[in-house]
Amino acid sequence: MDTLSPTERSARMSLMRGKDTGPELVVRRRLNATSYRLPKSRLDFWRTKLDGNRRRDARTLRALRSAGWRVLVVWECQLRDLPAVADRLHDFLDA
Repeated sequence: MDTLSPTERSARMSLMRGKDTGPELVVRRRLNATSYRLPKSRLDFWRTKLDGNRRRDARTLRALRSAGWRVLVVWECQLRDLPAVADRLHDFLDA
């Protein structure tokens, strides 16, 4: 038996988010980190574009490292978890 009145139950349920829940964000970040998600339309275009972006990024990283720079890549989607980004930045700078 429910211990809440229908009004209380409704109020409590309205607090439940239907999207961007904690577990959903964890899964989305993992998929984004592995470059697994692709748009549903124009797949040939997007595969070519994303592959080109990966090659460009790899060349840029190699060039920076060859010039003596240490590089830390932070993706925009990672900024949703600022404490984790701050930890990564501190670890990077302390190394």
